[in-house]
Amino acid sequence: MIGSNGPEANDRTHQVRAYGYYQLNPEWLFSANVLVESGRPKNCIGVYPGDFPPDINYGNSYFYCGGQLTPRGSKGRLPWTYRLDLGAQYRPAFADHKLAFTATVVNVFDKQTVMSINELGETGSGAPNLSYQQPLSYQTPRYFQFGARYDFDL
Repeated sequence: MIGSNGPEANDRTHQVRAYGYYQLNPEWLFSANVLVESGRPKNCIGVYPGDFPPDINYGNSYFYCGGQLTPRGSKGRLPWTYRLDLGAQYRPAFADHKLAFTATVVNVFDKQTVMSINELGETGSGAPNLSYQQPLSYQTPRYFQFGARYDFDL
């Protein structure tokens, strides 16, 4: 397909992942996860300006917008995403450290970066799409997880 060479839809040129934990004592453990990713490529998908036989015309599914070739990924990139998760675990001595209570905060800084956009620059008839580049999804907002666990021997 003309213009299809380029970075794929979920291409992230840079990714940094780091995770670790610190065992303060036999009862308390603290953890952190960091994820930093460059943005995904943006596209403009529209109608092919040439003539096709009616049975192979696929409407607005070509890397053309406004009659011009717009190769895959040629419209820049979405913003970088950053995420920090923090966790804590308490294993009380009175339960022989077999009982565990956990708490995790995901996306501590509540970043809500745009993760995907509408990449259809034209409608099936070739008219400009008014919702082109409108956000379709955002980074998951901050949330909390709580848990309890008991480890036993069979």
